[in-house]
Amino acid sequence: MDAGAFRSSNYRFEQWPYEPSIHSILANNRLLLGMISPLSRQFCPLSYTVNKDPIQDDLIEGTFIGGTSDVIHWWTSMYYETINNYISKNFFIGKDQYLMNAIALTYPHRINMMLSFRTSCGNEWFAFGPLLANQAEKQKLAFSITCQHQNLSEVIIPFENICNDSRNII
Repeated sequence: MDAGAFRSSNYRFEQWPYEPSIHSILANNRLLLGMISPLSRQFCPLSYTVNKDPIQDDLIEGTFIGGTSDVIHWWTSMYYETINNYISKNFFIGKDQYLMNAIALTYPHRINMMLSFRTSCGNEWFAFGPLLANQAEKQKLAFSITCQHQNLSEVIIPFENICNDSRNII
């Protein structure tokens, strides 16, 4: 969690995240990431490998990562393995999101993706704040009624299904 995501006065939660939501999201031992923009059609169907150049787009946000200790350990291993792989190929990495893009697209079956760009919960980089809050705290926020009643199952999906919905690709 990037604490900077809570720098806005819009995000003054008292009991965050809402535990029942988190338990159901993390129950399948997948990593939870946030996606701030639709996926480029060139990646559908999902067949990217980390042997290709880094994907230099703002796609996966670096402010929010969630999961069990097992899946966080897996992610950490893949993250450093990918860095070493890119260094060995003299690829310029640039920033952490490019690594995150590559790993998520290479291992979509290990990822649940929060489709922040499809919500009406303020800035897509920080949509996880209100989305994972309890109902009482959501209603205190100055976001839309849609955000206050957003069903997590509509905006958190198994990443391997990302190409199945045209709203998720450009």
